Amino acid sequence: MTPPPQQPRPLPVRWLAPALAVLALGLSGCAGGLALGQSGEQALQQRAGVYWKALQDNDLLTAWKYEEASRDPKVSLQNYLQRGGGITYDQAQVQGVQVQPDGQASVQVQITYNVPAIRLKNEQTTLQDPWKLLDGQWYHVVRRAND
Repeated sequence: MTPPPQQPRPLPVRWLAPALAVLALGLSGCAGGLALGQSGEQALQQRAGVYWKALQDNDLLTAWKYEEASRDPKVSLQNYLQRGGGITYDQAQVQGVQVQPDGQASVQVQITYNVPAIRLKNEQTTLQDPWKLLDGQWYHVVRRAND
């Protein structure tokens, strides 16, 4: 006669809280590294702020990390750096974000910019800057000329 199968022993209650904490931290890592309690809007606003600060500082190496194109193996950093554009930014301030359920977003950015090649200085405008959520992280979407 075979002995009855052993029932798994229940975990002691004292293990429950630490296990749930580890699970919560793991899940927050799946959400793109959002800090506990940080919303998608807050994460987007923070990333957009860093991205636009990098452009203002003409730090294209930092800005590249925030570009959707940086995830495309067909687009190289060298191509990104060569795209130029001839625009310099004196100021860039994120005014707000609008997140859509499909992972698309629009970031409202007020900028003061210059285009030295045509002697345009201290122009101000407000942009609706497109962003996209990819694998739990927000990336800037480069507008194409025909968009």
